[in-house]
Amino acid sequence: MNLTGQNNLIYALDSLSSSSWGVAVCKNTGFDFRNASAVKGLTVTANQPSGCEIYFAFSDGGNWFRLSTSGTAESISNVTPSFETLKSSGNTPSQLRALTNIPAFAGKLILAAIGLSSADPENAKPSVKLSASCSVSSQTTSYTEYSPVYALGEKSVISDVLFDKLESSGGTVTVTGKIFSSDGSESEWLTPEQMKGTPAESVQLRCVYYSPSPGSSSASLSRLDVKYFTGSSGAPMTEGRIYSVTEDWYMNIKAARLSIKHSALDQTTMKVYAAFRKSPGHAVKENLGIASGTRKTFQLSHTGGIRYDTFRLYSDNQEITSYELNGESARVTLTAPEGSVIYASYDYGWDKEIWREMALSERVSLADYDMSEYRIEIADGGYSAAAFMIETKCASGWVQSEIIGTGTGRMQTLKLSHRASNIPHVEYGNINANEAVLSKKNYTLLDDPRFMRVAAPAGKVIRCQYNWQSEPVRIMQVSAVFSE
Repeated sequence: MNLTGQNNLIYALDSLSSSSWGVAVCKNTGFDFRNASAVKGLTVTANQPSGCEIYFAFSDGGNWFRLSTSGTAESISNVTPSFETLKSSGNTPSQLRALTNIPAFAGKLILAAIGLSSADPENAKPSVKLSASCSVSSQTTSYTEYSPVYALGEKSVISDVLFDKLESSGGTVTVTGKIFSSDGSESEWLTPEQMKGTPAESVQLRCVYYSPSPGSSSASLSRLDVKYFTGSSGAPMTEGRIYSVTEDWYMNIKAARLSIKHSALDQTTMKVYAAFRKSPGHAVKENLGIASGTRKTFQLSHTGGIRYDTFRLYSDNQEITSYELNGESARVTLTAPEGSVIYASYDYGWDKEIWREMALSERVSLADYDMSEYRIEIADGGYSAAAFMIETKCASGWVQSEIIGTGTGRMQTLKLSHRASNIPHVEYGNINANEAVLSKKNYTLLDDPRFMRVAAPAGKVIRCQYNWQSEPVRIMQVSAVFSE
């Protein structure tokens, strides 16, 4: 191949646009003006560098609208507006600041859509904060606040609901929650205690603030946390119970002693209860009748307090394991060969459990475990059967600002006053002065959550905020002694 010529072409890239834009939308919550008689205006605090744009639109659950100069609604879209729609039809920050009355907001829950853009997103980033002032026509002593609906994910279980409230001079704060399930159903408003251990795909919180004497009483909430576990049908809980099997000791029990070998109680409580029952009756090979070869129901002679785990069924002395027992009506349904004789053996007369708390008589701390002894004496007699229940409960809480040490300029290990249940929020600085948030890469919680590794500037006080939970109790051995 012979090259006889060359065509030199010069390609130039004149400019590359790096502008960026987007829309932030309130999905499930916004401005709650449902108790407001009038909305007086909006406070718009905006950081809008050169080359940046900010636009607004609102919705009360229907169409999206802009605000006119008189504060009324002017519809701009029946779907969530795009940035182009907001730019052409939305409100600017200066237009919102000029409003002194907004009748379109009064008595409603208002959602906001905010369009943001920047011609140089690396160096110029817009931001905005929006607040409102409103008034009521009559004295109001209560206020209800709703959270967004938070999606927890499939197979999630709520383990705890923690909150800190400040109440004075009769003011109160009431916290409730609503559970949304995967089948689309939703619960009533539940107390935090009722929510614990409940499966939930989504959850919404509600706070009701009540101040009976405006000007003197107050009610506020400083924090509200929902703890949950996902990806499994069960979740670790802060409470636990261990039940023993009820046994008939064939003697008149008047006193009992329970010895428990367990791990040390670190801010965790343990209570022990005993339940006593009258001596049960015993039916041995009770003749129920003749089988028909088809499904048939037989009535037991004894109808009260049948103990399920003692029930045995026989057909001509061959034990039957497939049957349906209704303990309330004392009937059993089965299918057996025609003409065979049906027998049943079972205990009956088990009355309802009444749990009585046992008193701690002694606790000894050893090198690897603790030993606790609980006792109980009963004045009323006639009991021969007994069972025990061990109940443990972990303590939990929130540390707002704990001083854990002073920075050295290098990594060091510091001890917390509690077992942290999450990665703490750490600040450093001087007492009674503005503190800086420490980067997460400069601290970590250790395997023993009472300790953390922290690297902070030398001489600076280190403060920590965290949730904490005491260590669950491990029960290693239980033994019981009964006496007449």
